[in-house]
Amino acid sequence: MTTVSFSPEQHRFGKLCKRGHGYEDTGKSLRFKSNGSCVMCVRESSAQYHQEHKDEIHARAKGWRAENKELLREKMKGYEKQYGKTKRGQEVRLRARRSRKAEGRDKTTRDKYRRTKKGRESQRRCNARWRMRKAEQAGEVTQNYKDAMLEALDHCCPVCGIRFHMGPERVPEQLTWDHVVPLSEDGCDDDANLLPLCRRCNCTKGERGFEIWLQRPIRCIADLREP
Repeated sequence: MTTVSFSPEQHRFGKLCKRGHGYEDTGKSLRFKSNGSCVMCVRESSAQYHQEHKDEIHARAKGWRAENKELLREKMKGYEKQYGKTKRGQEVRLRARRSRKAEGRDKTTRDKYRRTKKGRESQRRCNARWRMRKAEQAGEVTQNYKDAMLEALDHCCPVCGIRFHMGPERVPEQLTWDHVVPLSEDGCDDDANLLPLCRRCNCTKGERGFEIWLQRPIRCIADLREP
């Protein structure tokens, strides 16, 4: 039984071809309307030609791709855009992202992007939006409150416990002040909404709330608001 599907616009039934390609149980061959050739005969001839001229066909295809890079790039953009909206496309993208993150390639790719002109402009726009939100939601921040907060924490990050190295010799995990309720979620820039975190914890938290980030209440956060 053949796997060719009959299309009334392209095919018709004709007498049995010389190779005896019958379509199902009709006793007739499936032929093209355009030239009357047997569909199965054309398929067999095409497969035989490709097998005998495999290297030549690959060379021609490679040359065509080299000459039409822009056309291929535009076609691939449209295909990726449509495929990315499907459920399978989103799953494939998520698996690839997890794989890059596990191998450490995600951070390398992000760093390379930030060194480009487009990446620097994107980072500047992001910083400008953050400063604008901070200015609109400004509050009163006192140094005494910050000092009391650090003393209560013994100069350690309340999340990972790393000690802040103050002074001229600063380590990568240096002191930063994080907003417990992010500015993007209408949090205020005042004493009651500030918490000292190391740079690594602050960067991984991003603009998420602590409950979403840690999926559990943060250690002694209730006591920190009463220094």
